[in-house]
Amino acid sequence: MDESEFKAIMIDMGHRHTTDADAEAMIKENDTNADGVIAWNEFVDMMVKMKGVNPDAFAAVQENEHGGKHTIDSAQVATFAKLINVILKGDEDLKDYLPI
Repeated sequence: MDESEFKAIMIDMGHRHTTDADAEAMIKENDTNADGVIAWNEFVDMMVKMKGVNPDAFAAVQENEHGGKHTIDSAQVATFAKLINVILKGDEDLKDYLPI
């Protein structure tokens, strides 16, 4: 997401006093690949830092009908998002939704 999208999301999340300068500074601090935008994995990492959560504890648990459990952590989410972005990058039907 670019700076204006990022600022709008921060405001929607309750950070109502986020300025353009705040958004620019947060993007610069968390844009690990220095492409000028925040990718999904960068956004997740930033939210984890802001919330003070242990990134290893950030996970979802899915249980099947037989009681088996599968844990999906933030690293897996980030990896799948990157994979989807690379594989489907040129897909015309998804151009409004990618990159994740």
